[in-house]
Amino acid sequence: MAFQLPEGGGKFSFIITEGSKSLIALDRARDKTRVFSYSTVEKRWFLYDDSVPGFSGPPWAWSATIAKNGFAFPSDEGPCFVKLSNYGNEFTHDFTLKNNEKCKAIGGAAIWKEIAMIPIAIEANLFVSWYQCDGEAVWEIAAPLNQEIAEFKDAFLGAAALDGVNVFWSGVSGYLSAHIEKGMPQLKWHKWREYIDGCPQFMPYRDRYNVLWQLCFDNNENSYCYIRLTHEGTEENRKVDGPHFSIGHKSFCDDKLYEEPWHEESQDYYAGLGQEYFVQPLFELSNGLLYVVIKKSIRIQPYIDPRNSDKYPSELAVREKEGGDKRLLHGFMISSPWDADAFFFNGDLYLYLENQN
Repeated sequence: MAFQLPEGGGKFSFIITEGSKSLIALDRARDKTRVFSYSTVEKRWFLYDDSVPGFSGPPWAWSATIAKNGFAFPSDEGPCFVKLSNYGNEFTHDFTLKNNEKCKAIGGAAIWKEIAMIPIAIEANLFVSWYQCDGEAVWEIAAPLNQEIAEFKDAFLGAAALDGVNVFWSGVSGYLSAHIEKGMPQLKWHKWREYIDGCPQFMPYRDRYNVLWQLCFDNNENSYCYIRLTHEGTEENRKVDGPHFSIGHKSFCDDKLYEEPWHEESQDYYAGLGQEYFVQPLFELSNGLLYVVIKKSIRIQPYIDPRNSDKYPSELAVREKEGGDKRLLHGFMISSPWDADAFFFNGDLYLYLENQN
């Protein structure tokens, strides 16, 4: 089953409202973000707003997330929260900071305990804007508690990742963590150790204990490693010597391809294939996983460049839990993992491929 995209084309991200009542499409291709809603009765898209500021940052730094009464996402003029009516067909947006300060959003949106959070920059200083989604509020501003923020030099942070207790945004020079206490976020900036560059283009690897590990490059060792993300700042890392890397929100614990990438068994198995595999899961199915995989046959590190590249030619594939591996489409390639998106709506799985509609 398929449906046409909104007229005019664009670069779309999709949001399913609570209870799968509505499908929202956000077009990020222009200087304004266009907001569409899909009518399952009339089988067409309706444009509800084209006045929301756009986002000029890299695609991996943009993400939207849903709350009970709306959704949040970043823009060049700051954080934005779009409110939905009870009927899902009326939109109002709010991107006004308290005291009307000028800012720019620099990372993806997170919503935890009905508090929306988006990292912002004000005169090159790092803050987090936060918004009480279930109340009549404006965007408030919070600053990291520690002094190391003076060493913050990232132009953008990655999409938000949650471990059930904290929210994290990774950057090249370090990562930002947020923990909700007494209704407001408590923030800390954590600088990577010496010689380490984070790879914020890719979401952290989530292990079987719901712990997040960020893929990083060790310039001193000329190799990759995973560093555990914690709000307390406890440093723990795993060096990866072999050719297999697993990244993303979802991963299988009982499948050889998706076990912790630092396990020797995984390293030995994939070393014999003569290729490096960077795996970005997209959607977990009842009998498998839809994912994109970046492959290369010659090890020239760093292949995942923390500072310079947004394009990583990738193959779209499906992996079955029983161990089989089949490609979704014969010879199908995309320019990078974030050019693909998958979502369930009204019982059907949809796959969106940027630039291919």
